[in-house]
Amino acid sequence: VFQVAWIALVPPASRVIQSAIDGWEAEMATTAEVATFRSKFIVLPTSVMLKHYAWPTVLVTHHLGSIMWIVAMGLQFNLPRKTAEERQRHRLVGKVAMAAVALIVLGVLRIIAVDLHAYNDYRATFARDVPKDQPLAMQALTHLGSLTILCYFAVSAAQTWRLALRRDIARHRTWSVRHFCSGIWVALQRILIPCGHHLASLCL
Repeated sequence: VFQVAWIALVPPASRVIQSAIDGWEAEMATTAEVATFRSKFIVLPTSVMLKHYAWPTVLVTHHLGSIMWIVAMGLQFNLPRKTAEERQRHRLVGKVAMAAVALIVLGVLRIIAVDLHAYNDYRATFARDVPKDQPLAMQALTHLGSLTILCYFAVSAAQTWRLALRRDIARHRTWSVRHFCSGIWVALQRILIPCGHHLASLCL
């Protein structure tokens, strides 16, 4: 639900919020007051919130794939599979999930290719905490981490599909949970990382 809401509701909501923020900042007398306001409240710029919406290829791969995947995986875990018809439906939804995985992988590769990596968001939002000139080694490490997670996401999907074809139901279920966990954290990170950053700013 969160992932679908994020994709569907963030564009209009972020524009409204940013408009309100711009109004508050316009009423402030000095740039120091603006800086203080931004340091106390995590203000995520509209350019960060809507960065993917300028790239249709990202929308039709990563975003469309994400909606397909989260819906399909939710159905796979919750719909019954007792009758022949229900098992046939399970297999059909599984194919949709695998197609979604392919779209997500293509989308992430496109995101990396056009440098829309999440690290840039934190450079734009928390400039005081992130070096302006990120070392090449750190950039490479950041992309390597993303690719490693992406590879596990794809491999776990392939393993889930392979075990289903072999009718190894017990291991299929185990790998389906592993695959789901490897993907759902991406939605949760949008909540966990800002909260963690805010908590650290209060403690340090």
